Amino acid sequence: MRMAYVKLLLALVFCISCAASARDDAVVISVPLNSPVFVSLAANPVVMVGPRVIDFTPALNQEFINFVFLQQSSGTATDPVFRLTMGLRARDGLASLSGVIPLSPDSSFVNTLPPFTVGTTDLILFDLVIAGYGTPFTITLTDINGQTSTAEFNTPIPEPASVLLFGTAWLAAAAFRRLRSGQGV
Repeated sequence: MRMAYVKLLLALVFCISCAASARDDAVVISVPLNSPVFVSLAANPVVMVGPRVIDFTPALNQEFINFVFLQQSSGTATDPVFRLTMGLRARDGLASLSGVIPLSPDSSFVNTLPPFTVGTTDLILFDLVIAGYGTPFTITLTDINGQTSTAEFNTPIPEPASVLLFGTAWLAAAAFRRLRSGQGV
């Protein structure tokens, strides 16, 4: 039994050291992105976007890679604004990029799909600024072979626990006000 714990501990130390090593060798991308960034996954498939380390090695054979990484939010609890970092790639080379993206609520930042060189196999990283919970947007990638992939995204929707916590705090504040005004609960 004790030997099993030792093996488990050694495996855990190995995994942590591998993760630290991958983090040291990763291509580092600082966020937020005010202009697109192109990363050659052939040169290094490990990318550190802000605090998140992503190893694309298992996904290199996929025809398309598309993901959204929540960078930050601002605004109010009822009217949020999200700045999202997007990542896109066509394994065989990107031919076109199109999408339905809401206008940016930030007058200093324009939401636009990035320009690129046709045939690029680089991972393209760029930011979008989108207002509201659950706001949908789509991006369609077409590779040089004519294959397409339409990625459908939404801005985050508050999880039920957060809504419950917010509602409970609101009710507690209302009860406190009633007690202070002498009306009782």
